[in-house]
Amino acid sequence: MKRLLIALILTCIPAHYVFSYTLTGWFEESKISVFGGVATHHIEKRNSSEDVNLMNYLSYRNEFYLGVDAHVYLHEQWQFNIKTYLNSSLRTDDVFAKLIYMPHEKIGVTLGYASIPVQYGLYEIHEQPQYYTTIPNSDDVYDFAKNELFLAGLAFPFEGGKFSGTIYLQGGVSYLPNDFSFSWQKKYDSNERRLVEYDIPESYAFIIQPEVEIRWEIAKPTTDTSIGLQFQGKWTYSKRNIDYTRNIYTWTTDNKQTEIISHPKQSIEGVDWNVGLFYIF
Repeated sequence: MKRLLIALILTCIPAHYVFSYTLTGWFEESKISVFGGVATHHIEKRNSSEDVNLMNYLSYRNEFYLGVDAHVYLHEQWQFNIKTYLNSSLRTDDVFAKLIYMPHEKIGVTLGYASIPVQYGLYEIHEQPQYYTTIPNSDDVYDFAKNELFLAGLAFPFEGGKFSGTIYLQGGVSYLPNDFSFSWQKKYDSNERRLVEYDIPESYAFIIQPEVEIRWEIAKPTTDTSIGLQFQGKWTYSKRNIDYTRNIYTWTTDNKQTEIISHPKQSIEGVDWNVGLFYIF
């Protein structure tokens, strides 16, 4: 935790000098912030049939995080925001970026991208009532992937007294890359052996993601700078399924059984919020 705090300080302090001097003339105004928050996701679970439902084993990390955020106000009504969350090993697994065009002071258009880590719990996937795994630990692992979001929407900035912020109404596409896993299995009370493969193609799902940012100005060290508290929150919702092709080889690769498995869509709901400090210069 100490290393993480040091990294946040070292990240934010030099940013002032970088934006203020190196890029003078490009940015009208800049904001950096550090924050801590919580991200939680709930995936609807359904009773499994004889065919494994991969949505029951898909999971997002539900955890506390620390993060950094940079927001720059460009010329010609353009803004750009990039945000990342840091874990205890100082890895930035979550990345969020947003481009904003403000043709009017009260409404704007946004384009966004996000990359969020997800994982499949493979131990449960390969567990069968009549078979057990014959290679130790081959199924006691997790498959990691990146859930990528491609978003577009509207921005509604507001300001009153020492409070200001922006409401974002966004929607788009959630993308999961292709994946592949396998398990060697042996039948109980029998010599029968088989290889089971799960070939998971890439998949897409529609997503909605409203978001809000609220800032409270505490102090103005100079006429061009301000310091204050910041709250950010967003809600995510989508419905998706994960189809796959299952290949079962019994005894030899010549004895192959192939099935294409599909299940109804299940809901995914996420809540992400954080509180921190901002510095505008």
